[in-house]
Amino acid sequence: TPLGWVNINDVTSQNIGKQTQSIGKYSVKPTNNGLYSIAWGTKNQQLLAPNTLANQAFNASKAVYVGKDLYLYGTVNNRTGWIATKDLIQNSTDAQSTPYNYTFVINNSKS
Repeated sequence: TPLGWVNINDVTSQNIGKQTQSIGKYSVKPTNNGLYSIAWGTKNQQLLAPNTLANQAFNASKAVYVGKDLYLYGTVNNRTGWIATKDLIQNSTDAQSTPYNYTFVINNSKS
């Protein structure tokens, strides 16, 4: 049974992508929006307040796009949840490696 009606102008929605593995080490920026139980969460889904996360280490394990924003799932201050990548700084020692493409020629002929 319906519980009521909602005005379409009062609703905000985003498309959510497929979760993928994303391993990395980050630092949380001093100006962040907190850690959430779901990506793009509301204040009711906030696990840790922004002031408790500033400059803390964040270890990511997976990622998902919500609309055009990328969120990472991982652990900070012994709590696990989602945080926006715009609130993180990737550690320089954990920077993405540059892929190389080499072509090898093996010659087995006897001369």
